[in-house]
Amino acid sequence: MVQSGVKWFLLGWFLFRGISSINLDDKGRLAIPTRYREMLRNCAEGQLVVTVAVNERCAGEEGCLWLYPLPEWEKLEQTISQLPTLNKMAGKLRRFVIGNASECEMDGQGRLLLPENTGTLHGWIKKLC
Repeated sequence: MVQSGVKWFLLGWFLFRGISSINLDDKGRLAIPTRYREMLRNCAEGQLVVTVAVNERCAGEEGCLWLYPLPEWEKLEQTISQLPTLNKMAGKLRRFVIGNASECEMDGQGRLLLPENTGTLHGWIKKLC
């Protein structure tokens, strides 16, 4: 059980505000807070993208994840991809946000299975357990 420090954000249409206690089970599944599950099913059919949050210096924010409905993620990914390639901050943003992104599907119980290859995400959350 993560007691504090994990901030849930959903950018696009709405925002997960504040700090939520979440469960990370032995299989690496995160439980989406109940109050957001129906909205996510309606707007994206439970298809989400999870990635690391970044600060103003494009450095990863430890213990903070960004969740996007897939349609909103596709818009953001296109915007980030169109940033100038010679801009160092744009390169960092691509590496952190797009490079750490993984598609996830919310199951019938409102959980997301984080893919095994997203070690950064697992590592940050396990640090808080």
